[in-house]
Amino acid sequence: MEGDEEKKEKKHLEKVLDNLFTKIGTPDLMVDVAYRVGRAGTTRPILIKFVKESDKIKLLQKRGVLRPEKIFVNHDLSTEDRTREKELRNKLKELKAIDNTLTGSIRDGQLLIYNKDKKFIKKIVLDDPKPKPNNGEGEPMVD
Repeated sequence: MEGDEEKKEKKHLEKVLDNLFTKIGTPDLMVDVAYRVGRAGTTRPILIKFVKESDKIKLLQKRGVLRPEKIFVNHDLSTEDRTREKELRNKLKELKAIDNTLTGSIRDGQLLIYNKDKKFIKKIVLDDPKPKPNNGEGEPMVD
């Protein structure tokens, strides 16, 4: 039987997700399981598992709407993948320090660099001792 605190947290989480889905214009997304990860007392991301893969895709496609509010939606990545992406973000910061007109995005473990006209300039790939196939698995994380 759930305790009062667990019920309160579950109710709050449902409210947060309803608000999130309404903000992106898709209030009808069906969640199978959602819970916070990490230690209590900090801002903790929410791991969401959807009933349908199409709902996950809808959220990921519309996540840009949430950026101005500092809400980020990403795939649930392994520790190794998160570390690699952090290295790529740091590389982008270094490049922007040299030329602040550059932009970049990380896709499939690669940093794609664009100029101010949004034209592709180059791709940066970090050395990976154990390359893994990217099959798009992992649930989205809301941070």
